[in-house]
This record gives sequence, C-alpha cells and structure tokens, in this order.
Amino acid sequence: MYITAGVVVSRVAGVSWENFLQEMIFKPLNMKNSGCTLAEYLNSAEFSFAYTKTGDKLERVPFPSPEKRIMYGGRASGSVHSTAEDMAQWLRLQLNLGTVDGQQLISPQRLREMHTPQIVRPPNPQEAPEIEHPSYGLGWMIDAYRGHYRVHHSGSTMGFASFVVVFPRENLAAAVLTNLNSPVPTLVGNYVSDLGLGLPPIDWQKKLAASAAAPVSKPPRPGVVDPGRPRSDYTGEFEHPAYGVLKIVEEHGELFMLFRDEKIGLEPFGRDLFRPKEAAWRRFPLHFVANRQDELEAVAVPFEPAVKDIVFVRVKNK
Repeated sequence: MYITAGVVVSRVAGVSWENFLQEMIFKPLNMKNSGCTLAEYLNSAEFSFAYTKTGDKLERVPFPSPEKRIMYGGRASGSVHSTAEDMAQWLRLQLNLGTVDGQQLISPQRLREMHTPQIVRPPNPQEAPEIEHPSYGLGWMIDAYRGHYRVHHSGSTMGFASFVVVFPRENLAAAVLTNLNSPVPTLVGNYVSDLGLGLPPIDWQKKLAASAAAPVSKPPRPGVVDPGRPRSDYTGEFEHPAYGVLKIVEEHGELFMLFRDEKIGLEPFGRDLFRPKEAAWRRFPLHFVANRQDELEAVAVPFEPAVKDIVFVRVKNK
C-alpha cells in the first residue's frame, strides 16, 4: 500500500519518488547523506555492510543485484538509507510540528493527523504490560509507553534494522540504526526512552529474553516435505488482472517463481504449498489450488495482508 502511495505521489508530482524525496524532504532538511537507491548508497563516502548471525558466527549479507528493482529499487516502503545526523533532522521535523529552521514542510494539522490513531490494533500477547492501547496512525505505530503518549515505528531490510520513537508531549525523540536484523533497535530504543523520560529503569533485555523463550512452532526443514505431486504439475503461467503474470518453472528438479523482474527459488512445506527461499519473499507462501478433478488451476499468494490472498489463474494453452 505504501509503494502504491509512492507511485501516486510520483504521478502527481511528475518526477520519480526518489527525486521527489530529495527535493521536498532531504534538501530542505539538509539531509546530505540520505537517499533512496542502492546505487546511491554504495557510492557514498562511507556505508555499512549488514550481517546475519548464526550461533556465534556473523556473516555478511550480500547486496542484491541491480536488476532486482521490485524489492530494492527506489520506492515508498523501506528504500531510504540515512545516517544518525540526518535522522536527527527528520526527528526535529516531527517534534516541531513540521517546521525545521524556519521552513514549514508539513502543516501542523497534517502532522498531528499523522500522529493520531486511525486504526485500532489488537494487543500483542508478547508485548510488555508497560505498553498499552496500541493503534496505528498514518505511517506510525501509536501507544502509551509507561503512561506516555508514544509515536514509533521499526523497520528492516537487507539485514539492516531500525527503530524510530517520538514522544511529542515531552519533546523527546530517538532513532536507532543497526546493521544486524535483531530486536536490538527496539531494546535500545526502550532504554533511551526510559532515560529521556526520567523513568525508573526496567531490565528490557530480560523481558525480551523471556518473550523470546516462549515456545514457537518450527516449520518443517526444507527438502523433507513432499508437496504431493510431481514438480512438473506446478509449472506453467498463472495470471491476475492487476498483478500480471506469475510463472512457475522447473530447473534440475527445483521450482522457481518468475514474477516481474525476480527469479525466486521455492521449497515445499506442505501439500500444494511452497515457500520462497529468498528471505525478503518468505512471507509470501504459494498455495496451489485444485479443481474437482484435482487439477491445479490457480495459485494464491498473500501479497497484501489487508485483503484475501491474491489468486492467479492458470493460463490455458491456446
């Protein structure tokens, strides 16, 4: 939905999303080391590598190839890279009701609307009791943090993770940026919040460890699940009127999904169920749908959590 909003902004403004952000946000805020594309990031004077941790071993996360623009091109969802200094400017904008250094970039009314609950969010059983009344604003999570009105959001992409928190009434804000996808940004953000608000300290690491220790059902190991049919039964072209064509091909006994400019390996995890191997796509499992004759006629993918699965119908040979 945010990617769609960015496309609308681009069409109305007549420029690309990344150029719009540069001219309307980054330049006025003097955010000199922020951008929207991987090429900009890799061409900057200093940039960080991201890492993944397996046991005690850290491994560098490879940057995606340039052609993977759907997931990693300039877009209004998770494409911005920035620095601590630049993020401080962004936070000043949030605290000063849309004004920084005398420039009004967003009206106070609009910024207050963004920081106001719009959607009630059911509480997460794993959330600490110190966090109450969760809701969603316009691009922001909103709740009561230890009795203080809080606006915040986390994010992760390509192995990087972040947490941004704003307390509008206390004129307090912080941004935590890390190059390891872990709960650390939220953990550090909570410690910083407690210090800034002058609250008695809480052992957030202990609380986090207790939450993480809760039993979680593990998915079957890749390669040991039988999908129930020969791999060739799943191959073919499937089409949706809005999302276009999704193609399934078999290479050396393995299935691959071809969608837009992406080629993603698939692994079975149940009857007629496949999970993308690439980390960024794993939340989009494929469910192949059979008709009464037990012939596969469609594949359903949960591309958008706010609606039912997107159903691609098999394209029959003419």
